[in-house]
Amino acid sequence: MTTAEKGDYLSFGDRNNGLSTIKTWHEHNQMVLKGDIIRTTDKNTAITKNSIIKVNHTSCEDYSDSTDQLKHRARHINYWKAELERAIRDMDAEINILEAQRQQLKNAMDTLRIPEYINEECLDLRRMRMQSDLIYDEPQEDLFTESALIENVKKLHRDLLRDVEYQLDMNVASKNWLERDWSDKQLAFKYESENAYLETKAVNVKDSAGATRLSEALRRVISHCEDHPEDTVMHTIAVCRAWAEHRHVFRNVINDGSLSRPDLVQAMVWSEGDWDAVSSFCEAVILAEEEAERVRERSSPRPSRRRRHSRRRGSRQSNVPSWEQFTINALNEFKISIDKSKALRAKVDAVLINTSRDLRSQDIKVNNSLSERIARTEQVKTELENQLKLTLEKIVETENILEMLHEEMLKVSQRIQVAQTRLNTKNCRPNVENCREGSLVALIEEVRDLNDSMSLLQKRSLETEKLRAELIHERSILENEIIVKKKTLHLDNERCLFLRSHYQSAEKMCGF
Repeated sequence: MTTAEKGDYLSFGDRNNGLSTIKTWHEHNQMVLKGDIIRTTDKNTAITKNSIIKVNHTSCEDYSDSTDQLKHRARHINYWKAELERAIRDMDAEINILEAQRQQLKNAMDTLRIPEYINEECLDLRRMRMQSDLIYDEPQEDLFTESALIENVKKLHRDLLRDVEYQLDMNVASKNWLERDWSDKQLAFKYESENAYLETKAVNVKDSAGATRLSEALRRVISHCEDHPEDTVMHTIAVCRAWAEHRHVFRNVINDGSLSRPDLVQAMVWSEGDWDAVSSFCEAVILAEEEAERVRERSSPRPSRRRRHSRRRGSRQSNVPSWEQFTINALNEFKISIDKSKALRAKVDAVLINTSRDLRSQDIKVNNSLSERIARTEQVKTELENQLKLTLEKIVETENILEMLHEEMLKVSQRIQVAQTRLNTKNCRPNVENCREGSLVALIEEVRDLNDSMSLLQKRSLETEKLRAELIHERSILENEIIVKKKTLHLDNERCLFLRSHYQSAEKMCGF
């Protein structure tokens, strides 16, 4: 075999094609054994371990902090829930008391119908008095006063009942407000308590997409810089040049002017003004985006299929001051309602006591005036009866006198007849015997005197007859007056006083 000269590596022809040199081989080995990936791996491992430690420390701190915040929040909710429970108990007790007083007031209104009936019946009965006794006397005036008093009490009771029913509605509305707030806080306390004691190994731990959104308005802020590599919501809020003017106003409203996510969230939670500023900014962005979309739809031959986002004005989260103020407002409304309710109950009690006292006082006054009137009527009736008795005696006496007059007149008449017979006999004497002598004169004088006596007796008889007629008329008048007085006594004593004996007591007129 012929020995190849130095440098002659091509004597084998194509068999050496594709082979590298030893130098390349050494360089390749050095490259492989260089260890860059090992160092990079070691560096990455160290960084990763540090990151894990940092993340673990941060997550543990965040978990502990959020757990403490949740527990604090649960205690805060439980405090207001307890206040609401106390208020609900107080309001429920107040509603029950006011309802009982409403029933008491209705009982008083029903009881008032009995005095009203008694008063009307007494007035109707006293209208049945006869003739001279049908007068406007003290009992009549007191009965009219009592009637006016009853009407005033009825009107006062109706007004009070309307006020009590209105206050009951207000109390029920306040209680419903408290119960709704308590129900919400009960659920919130349940959720916050579950969150406070939720651990990583709990069975109900799962991914919840969208749970980290700040609010509905922030979620709906649409990008305005489509060519920006980090076109996000926070970019629109904090960086986008299209909203520089709005952002300037927005930044002035925020307390510290920072628009970073943590500061923004903190400001929104603790300040209602900051919350409104963020909401206004987001609504302005949404309106501008919707207007731009409408312009694109009008200019495009095909309608855009992009779904429009409608604004929701009513649904937004509350912050801590507004959340707390809502419950404070409910409790303040409760205090106002319960104070008004207590004042109304005191007013109702006072009205019931005063009206029942006034009615009973008027009842006593009417009874006293009726008793006095009955006593005076009894006295007059007794006097009339005595007068009637005397009149009857005088009638008997007059009739006896008339009988004596008639007897005396009969005697005088007989004496006149005797005297006239004697004179007539004397006139029968003949001639000179017919003499005017003393016996004739005496007979003439006797006849004249008897005629005068008869005239006197007749005159006295006429006057006595007239007096007897007057006495009989007087007797009829007295008898009629006695009947009238007896009728009055029957109405006042046996009817009116008997009815008024059923007058209700003050306790019943108070509704008890």
